[in-house]
Amino acid sequence: MVAYSRLLTQEQYGHYQNFWVRMLLLLTIVTIGLPATLITWSPDVIKAYAARLRKNHYLLFGCWVLAGAIVFAVLERRAAVSVLVSCSLLLLYAIYTIQEALLFAAKKFMTVSVANVLFFIWFVLVHFWVVRTGFELNRLFLLVGAGVMLRSVIIGRELSRLWNSVRPAILSEETVLSIRSLWMHLGLYDLTIVVFRWVDKFMISVFLSAGISAIYFNGSQDIPFLPLLLGAVSSSVLVQLADRKEQAPLLAAGLLYRAGRLLSCIVLPLFFFLFFFARELFLVAFSEKYLPSVIIFQVSLLVLPLRSYNYTAILQHLRRGDIINKGAVGDLIIACALMYPLYLALGLPGVALSFIISTWLQVAYYLFHICRLTGVSLTALLPLGNWLLKLLLFGGPLFALHRLIRHHPEPLTVLISGAVLCAFLVLVSFIHEWRAQRPVA
Repeated sequence: MVAYSRLLTQEQYGHYQNFWVRMLLLLTIVTIGLPATLITWSPDVIKAYAARLRKNHYLLFGCWVLAGAIVFAVLERRAAVSVLVSCSLLLLYAIYTIQEALLFAAKKFMTVSVANVLFFIWFVLVHFWVVRTGFELNRLFLLVGAGVMLRSVIIGRELSRLWNSVRPAILSEETVLSIRSLWMHLGLYDLTIVVFRWVDKFMISVFLSAGISAIYFNGSQDIPFLPLLLGAVSSSVLVQLADRKEQAPLLAAGLLYRAGRLLSCIVLPLFFFLFFFARELFLVAFSEKYLPSVIIFQVSLLVLPLRSYNYTAILQHLRRGDIINKGAVGDLIIACALMYPLYLALGLPGVALSFIISTWLQVAYYLFHICRLTGVSLTALLPLGNWLLKLLLFGGPLFALHRLIRHHPEPLTVLISGAVLCAFLVLVSFIHEWRAQRPVA
């Protein structure tokens, strides 16, 4: 992303990113929650259920995927990517996504890891080789597609051997109904989450120029690696709750309360650093031509403070997937409803703002139901006083430092200075919070 922002024109980079935005969105639609569902069940159950399906089911699914590939190819004609390349690449990615899920279900992680590392090397080399020899999207994605096909062949051989060695389980009607129900819920949730993440970029890629898409895409990025940290904390909480069900509501509230205090030591300094030093970050990473992305990035950051807490962990533990799905669908509907009016009023930052507003409303919806279901008060769920104090302690020094050195001629020096202070605040506050939460011996 950083390299291509600098090496390509805005128009070229916009077409490149639009390709992946449309690919990821349509790939999620055509796979309809299958990967997430397959990972949940063991290979013997999957094989037994697959045997119950008729040829019409497989034919219908194949037609569905092909229809998605054709839609994708039509959308990519503007970017001078051939119909054959676009269609083939989406089909190959759909096949690989299902293959990977089946191997994960069989716990064959090494095969997947080796295949993905090899593909990653090919992917990077191809990208730089195409730029060096004359950038052309069609040629780039043709070579990427060759790598995807080779990866699928490698994984397919292992999958075939595994499939032949598995004996199908004997399924009860209750298990069959459970698989179908899980598929519907996971499919809806997976689709909603991915559509929410990409629909703004998708709509801009369809209705506005590639250059404008490039500006919006760079400005509306998620913070790398942060979702992994939050996911790990959420998983650890759910594991602890699973072993102590009788104390679930109060225990969950206590665990998430403490986790929220710890996570805020990372999330809040990072928020203020990225917000105040956004201009320097874009100058260093993407160059001056993407300075219009800064305001979009700052608006998008307004959702970051919410990441100090996992608002669905308790609902997951209580098996209230219906509430989680309603919140996710409502989030998407509100964002889409606000997108166009706010675009007319504020331009591209208004599109980003529509998703911020809908996410804050979604969090309020989840908190209302958590309090209702558990009987725990809002102040017992959220460390509001702790967060308010940290907003002042973290925001003040980072704001003051930026005001003091913002006119320095080297943006890299300004950025590094802010990063050092941010890291210091994270370290000191995290150690202090960790010691405060340790039980007294």
